[in-house]
Amino acid sequence: MKQDIPLRCVCGKVKAVLKDATPARANRVVCCCNGCRQYAHVLGREEEILNAFGGTEVFQLSPLHLILLEGKEHIACLQQTPKGALRWYASCCTSPLFNTLPTLNMPFIGVLRHCVDEERLDVPFEDIVGPIRATLNTQDDFPTKDAKKHNATMWSLFTMIGRLMPMFFAWKLRGHHKDFPFRDPKTGKPTLPVQTNI
Repeated sequence: MKQDIPLRCVCGKVKAVLKDATPARANRVVCCCNGCRQYAHVLGREEEILNAFGGTEVFQLSPLHLILLEGKEHIACLQQTPKGALRWYASCCTSPLFNTLPTLNMPFIGVLRHCVDEERLDVPFEDIVGPIRATLNTQDDFPTKDAKKHNATMWSLFTMIGRLMPMFFAWKLRGHHKDFPFRDPKTGKPTLPVQTNI
């Protein structure tokens, strides 16, 4: 069943909603890459965002689902490396919100679990977006004995990719890459200034 997912920054000045989400339209993962770790540290929110293995929980959807309700003036964009992800956050309280790739070829947004307003959910979060399907980019400190438990195996990765790619192709064909509110629909370039540090 379709459900809306309310989003908000920590201070509440930025509010948004993801309309009509379902497990079939979402891909939930944990990313342990250095970029995500560094991002959490730059924002000063590593204790809130990173799990015990330095991972960030993200769920990916079509940008068509995102509707910004309040606080557009507080949205800011950070790109840590020239070809790195565009990381969108609330400048009012340095709350991470969502990530996009710097190209229109991959039409999705990665929404951080951290910004979900879970108190306003009508059903459990997992019922809306499904289980964590893979843990990606594990580092040397990840305990290999727990790989299967956390879906950090090659099988989990291939299964997740096989499920995700048809979604990406469908979103691209339907023009969803044009629906993200802070990018030029023709060039894909951000319509806000892109920072390299905060």
